[in-house]
Amino acid sequence: MDHVLSALIGIGGFLLAFGLAVFIHELGHFLAAKMFKVPVERFVIGFDKDAMPFMPRCIWEKEIGGTIYGLALVPLGGYVKMTGTIHPEIEKYLDDKDAEKEAKKSKDGAQAEEPVAATHDDEAVNKVSRASLTGQAMIDQGALYRKPFWQKTIIYSAGVFMNLVLAAAILTVQAVKGQYVDAPLPAVVGWQAPGSFLTAQGILEGDRLTAVNGTPVETNEDYWKVLGEVSQSLPEDEEEARQSVVTLAMTFERGGETFEKTLEVPWKSGEKEPTPLDDIASLISRPAYVEYAIQNRPAYKAGIRRGDTITDVDAEPVNDWGELVHILRGSLGKSLDVKVDRAGETLAFTLKPMESTEEDGVGQIGIVAGNPEKVRYSIPFSQAIVQSPVLVYENTIRYVLNLKKIGGRLLHGEINKVRQDLGGPVAIAQMAGYHANLGFDDFLRFLVMLNIALAVMNLLPYPVLDGGHIVLAAWEAVFRAPMSPKILVPVFNWGLISLLVFVVLVTLSDFIKMF
Repeated sequence: MDHVLSALIGIGGFLLAFGLAVFIHELGHFLAAKMFKVPVERFVIGFDKDAMPFMPRCIWEKEIGGTIYGLALVPLGGYVKMTGTIHPEIEKYLDDKDAEKEAKKSKDGAQAEEPVAATHDDEAVNKVSRASLTGQAMIDQGALYRKPFWQKTIIYSAGVFMNLVLAAAILTVQAVKGQYVDAPLPAVVGWQAPGSFLTAQGILEGDRLTAVNGTPVETNEDYWKVLGEVSQSLPEDEEEARQSVVTLAMTFERGGETFEKTLEVPWKSGEKEPTPLDDIASLISRPAYVEYAIQNRPAYKAGIRRGDTITDVDAEPVNDWGELVHILRGSLGKSLDVKVDRAGETLAFTLKPMESTEEDGVGQIGIVAGNPEKVRYSIPFSQAIVQSPVLVYENTIRYVLNLKKIGGRLLHGEINKVRQDLGGPVAIAQMAGYHANLGFDDFLRFLVMLNIALAVMNLLPYPVLDGGHIVLAAWEAVFRAPMSPKILVPVFNWGLISLLVFVVLVTLSDFIKMF
């Protein structure tokens, strides 16, 4: 029964998350079109026969105010069809192509019919036709292709804007209502690898950190705040910053006695082995507690879940997150027997670490650290409404940088790492369901990232996406004419076909990663 309920929650979570993100996106295009008096012919959630000829028709349609609203059987997207999206020159080119195809199919040319004198009925029809043409002319005046570049840009980017607004609104609501976050950890030095930078300085596991550069430190949050201030003093140039060496004057307590250590820390990272900066960053002890098990990674497949605390690996006790990471890094391809504590019960799992997507030759199992102790955190609305857009911006930049990294790996032929990082419709459905089952706060956090991802992907300057339409609008603004149909039509066809192929490939990859 629990499995059935979990599945129902998962399906509902996916439909709600994806449906809401798509609806808000298309609503942005719709409202912007209405604002600039561009007639909207269709507003459909999902893809139907009007969007792609091989798709089935809408399962529900209703015309209101000249716009047909519809719900398609395949809910993986949506569209807003506006009058005049296609420039008349391109439309004529497509019509001519269709006419050529029909002419080739026809064996005999149609005979021209003799003209017939107009009757009274014909005159009535002509009057209706003239009225229809007048109405059509008024509609054509509002056609999208007639609008100036700045209006087209707003219309095409309005969907992205609405997704980001929704993400900010969700973060604002979360911040005001409050959510449970990790409780601060005491500033106690955690497990240190033999020969580590800190061990060489005489700093040992269990030492309590009390101050850094004269600033009192009680918790891990205090420590990170000090490190953040230190990093802000580094040169703005990234390469210069990486080559910098910073001084950290640290005060510790051990056995009731106080001692000081002044550390010269090279501010760089990126090598295969942990650097002094990595040791400094992970100085504070953290429990080997699983806050999140990433789907389709070794830990999740083995059965490890949120709330588990890893206690043993291959019969050796584990007391600290740093120690666990050290073991996993050196266990690539090895089969490990892992024991966890789950609500007082000991469970055993067998798993094999996969290669890290960040470092070659390093093992990982796909878990995120946390603290079993939680505190409820909330802020006033006046503060949340200012802070939320900043968080959306930071997460958007992070997502863009991640896409850039994936693109770099693709160019270098690192296909396996690209497969691990990319997810298609199946992966999105899995994540939506997984987060919905974890709880409302987790589901909202997923919804924020889904809207950011949808916004960024749609802004890519790729044919058939919003970014591609903006590029074409810019072309028309610069050259005072649309791109030649002989170039544009093949480019759009290639864009659509390649996008469909990409979706099929990532969907197959999603299924492969599940097993």
